[in-house]
Order: sequence, then structure tokens, then C-alpha cells
Amino acid sequence: KSPVDFLNETYIYSKVKGKGRVEVLDTIGSTNTEMLNRAGNVASGDVLLAEHQYSGRGRRANKWTGAIGKQLTLSIGFSFPPEHSCMGFSIAVGAAVASALDAIGIKDVFIKWPNDIYVLDRKLGGILIESIPREHDNLVVVGLGMNVYRWKDNVLNSDYACLNNGLKCPVKRDNLAVKIIDAL
Repeated sequence: KSPVDFLNETYIYSKVKGKGRVEVLDTIGSTNTEMLNRAGNVASGDVLLAEHQYSGRGRRANKWTGAIGKQLTLSIGFSFPPEHSCMGFSIAVGAAVASALDAIGIKDVFIKWPNDIYVLDRKLGGILIESIPREHDNLVVVGLGMNVYRWKDNVLNSDYACLNNGLKCPVKRDNLAVKIIDAL
């Protein structure tokens, strides 16, 4: 079994290049849902991460769950003027995530339209983009769930990829979070 790799909110905040706030929660249903619920207080660049997400949402009402300290689950908010079109935004997000993974040595990453992150032929994670209108802008929330460590063989089977499986130098979740946040 792989170790539990807890996130360090202070470390992540000190390393990211953006100006947004960073918050790590112990457990939550969905980081995206929470960020949308906080829409009135979310600034562009704010990030919400969770040690354990038990009711993350994916395509076709699929749930994204995981074990404490084994996955990277985060949401980041972006503010856009109401007249701004977000067409193509999901492609840009996928490309940014793939670029961040490539920068840490994960090769053969591709995005399966519209939101699945694959390494070779196995799913590594997913992206969920949601938006909500606010008084003077639109809040667009980008959610990401990614398998970092194998956590339960009968749930996370060979159809799925884990970032640290097979890496000579496994990446810590803090450093992965910084790379992903900076890329976005």
C-alpha cells in the first residue's frame, strides 16, 4: 500500500504563482459544488482542495470518490465578463493539465473529449467545468480529480492509471497541486 500523502495548504499557497486564495478541506462532497455555493465570495484564482472527496461529479452522473490522501481533487475559480465566450475553454484546460503532467515527467498524456485525462490507454482523472452567473461577471469553476496513489485494488483496477505507479521518483500531491494550479 502507498502512504497517505497529506496536503499542506501553506506550502501550496507559498509556491503557486497566482494571487488567489488556497484552502484545503479535510473532507467534502464536491469541491466544485462547494465553490459554486460560495460563488459570492470567490475571486478569480481561488483554489479549493480536499483530502477526501466523497461525492465528486463526472460525466453522465458518474461519481468520483477516493481515499484520504490518495488523489488530487481541486477546484479553481475564474471570473469572466458576462459577454466573454468560454468556447474552447475546456480544450485550453485539458492542454494545460497535460502540459503540467508532461513537465513532471508523465508522458503519453491525452485528453479524451471532453474531459477525461488518459495516460496511454488508462484513465488517470477527469475535468469538470461549471459556471454560474454573478452580478457583474460569470464564475467558471474548473474541477479536477486525479488518481495519484493506488488506494484499493478492487475499486481502482487496471482500467485506471495512478500517477505514481511506475515512477522512479513519485510526485508529492503538494507539488502536483502547484504544477496544476500554475498551469491553469
